[in-house]
Amino acid sequence: MESPRRGLTSFSFPVPANRKPEVNGFRNNFARPEPYIPRNVHDTSKASSVIGNKYEETLSFEKIREICIQKRILFEDPAFPADDKSLFYSYRPNIGPIIWKRPYEIAAHPKFTADGFSRFDLLQGKLGNCWLVAAFSCLTLTPKLLKRCIPEDQGFTHKYAGIFHFRFWRYGEWIDVVIDDRLPTINGELIYLRSLDRQEFWPALFEKAYAKCYGSYENTSGGLTNWALQDLTGGVTENHQVYENPRLIQRLLDVSMTNASLVGTYISTNMTQGQRRRLSNGLVTGHAYSVTGYAQIPVKNGMIILIRLRNPWGHFEWNGAWSDGSPHWEALSEDLRKRLRPDKADDGEFWMSFVDFSNIFTMLEVCHLSPECWKCEPSIHHRKSWAAAVGHREWRRGYNAGGAASSPLLWHNNQFYLEVPSPCCVVIALMQKYRLCGDDRRFLSCGCLIYQVTPGQSSRLTAKFFNSNKLYATTGFKTERENVGFFKLPAGSYVILPVTSYPNVEGKYLIRIFTSGKCRMRELDDEDTMLYIPPEERFVDLDARYTLHKRFCALTKQTNRLDAVGLQKLLQSRMRSQSYSCCFQETTNFQFKPIQLTLEACKAAISITNIDFSGKLNYDEFSNLMSKIMMWQNVFNQFSDGKLEMDTFCLRNALKTLGITGSNKTIEALIIRFSLGEALTLERFMNCVIKVVTGHQLYRRRLKEKAATDSPSLPEVLCAHIYA
Repeated sequence: MESPRRGLTSFSFPVPANRKPEVNGFRNNFARPEPYIPRNVHDTSKASSVIGNKYEETLSFEKIREICIQKRILFEDPAFPADDKSLFYSYRPNIGPIIWKRPYEIAAHPKFTADGFSRFDLLQGKLGNCWLVAAFSCLTLTPKLLKRCIPEDQGFTHKYAGIFHFRFWRYGEWIDVVIDDRLPTINGELIYLRSLDRQEFWPALFEKAYAKCYGSYENTSGGLTNWALQDLTGGVTENHQVYENPRLIQRLLDVSMTNASLVGTYISTNMTQGQRRRLSNGLVTGHAYSVTGYAQIPVKNGMIILIRLRNPWGHFEWNGAWSDGSPHWEALSEDLRKRLRPDKADDGEFWMSFVDFSNIFTMLEVCHLSPECWKCEPSIHHRKSWAAAVGHREWRRGYNAGGAASSPLLWHNNQFYLEVPSPCCVVIALMQKYRLCGDDRRFLSCGCLIYQVTPGQSSRLTAKFFNSNKLYATTGFKTERENVGFFKLPAGSYVILPVTSYPNVEGKYLIRIFTSGKCRMRELDDEDTMLYIPPEERFVDLDARYTLHKRFCALTKQTNRLDAVGLQKLLQSRMRSQSYSCCFQETTNFQFKPIQLTLEACKAAISITNIDFSGKLNYDEFSNLMSKIMMWQNVFNQFSDGKLEMDTFCLRNALKTLGITGSNKTIEALIIRFSLGEALTLERFMNCVIKVVTGHQLYRRRLKEKAATDSPSLPEVLCAHIYA
């Protein structure tokens, strides 16, 4: 992801005037200080910066705090200034004047945390985000995951410097977001998320860091709980309307309670006129519950499915069938009752039948945790960890943005192979990488297509396969931040294609594949290879042979050796006879067209047939090179349909016709380096071929000069050579 604001930790510092420090250069009683005089302590151009959420030269939170303490100053963050730009990007509500204050200007004795991190700490302000509060309620059972986001090495006493930091997950990595502690207030009251305890400030500071990550406070409004869950855990999240497909919900609950997943659910406030209220059955509308258990138990008339839920408040439980005081429990054996209800206390946890659950609750939100999160959270070690594969890719015009199943360019999309030894559940998540601020929050319509293939597939599937095979399954297409599909796949081999609804739509994405069992996953790719395909005849037309020989002699004069300058002139000139033998049996001749190659390209072309590496060709070497050039030009004519330009989507097959197989990285590098939009002219195509051929030759020479283990791989050599 590219950060909406660069330089998340670049900073300048205000210096307090006439202050008498008591603890680390700051007042211990947090009395309101005298006005500050801003001053930069050092050149901010040397401060750390974030590009794509990756720190370049790092100035860590600890280092910045140390500088602040040494200079006796409070941190001010220019990357997220204390003004309306950090609050709003499109519309400023009429809520009165906003004053930014530090916690010790709001409370007499501010604390980072009063008594740990609890869901009960959180209250929405005038402009609060309920979805962030709901996300915290889902994490009450996994405190280690929450502490991973909220480091405890900070506060308002020891080493206080007006600087705090929090961690969020972004596209496969954890980023550290540094902020100052200036908070927006109206009449001395916080206008956003706050704690029930007026002395506690971790919720307000956390929300500020979260807003900075998104570009502004306004950008965090209108989000979804599963977005926040993902940002806090790095898991794959999905949400479902319970009433739409109860059978899918049942299967999803079963799998989620077996594997490392967090599940939350709530009841819509539609039945209570948009207000949060307690119903006669004991449940509360508009309130998030955690799903903590799933059981399928035998009863008199067969089997019944029970769901265990937990109210984070610790009270207000379900009072219907299978509740704590329900007579339904008497039908079970004492041993089974003890296993399901070891403690009958009114602790906010209760059971209810799946039928009642699906009739009452409206939304189910699931967060499948990564193996990394599973390791750091002991409370879920009794569940199985998901197996996971992650891929960072990009749809690029003219290369792999092939569109959906109806597009003839479908096969150009990235292809991921999944081998399932035994039936298992598979979660496929396609997340779009996008800028998080302002109008840049735009989503493409995209999804994943699944095809069944023969086991052991290693190379890329071609257009022929997709034209003759039906689609097996799909996530569907959604214009959302992430498109998640949940599947129960039988044993077999599959290929997954992340696609956009239309071809040539560009965008970066992250694909994640979670499986409940052990599976083999990899991206399908072709190996970089080059076979020698000789032309059938060099020059059949005697006039053409004579003309070329005459030109060769004229350019070489007495040396009989043609250099790059001479080759450039020869290729650019028109010849009296342009009828040459073609390189393939299906056609007999073609019209040679002048080629405008650069001098550097001509030098590279000479090296292809120049045996002694002198940089000059004798007539036999020249004839051999011209045969190749005519062969390349003929292939260009075939794939361009005689036009002046060839579609870049044709490059892979055009190279295959010449005996060259390119890997994904090689083809992409060629298109980036030489394409003009989505097209290749004859000269640009020639450059592509020359680069690949000379790259293969360079690799072979290196293998002879060094041990194979000391040499770079062929793809590495080719990519470096293409960009050189």
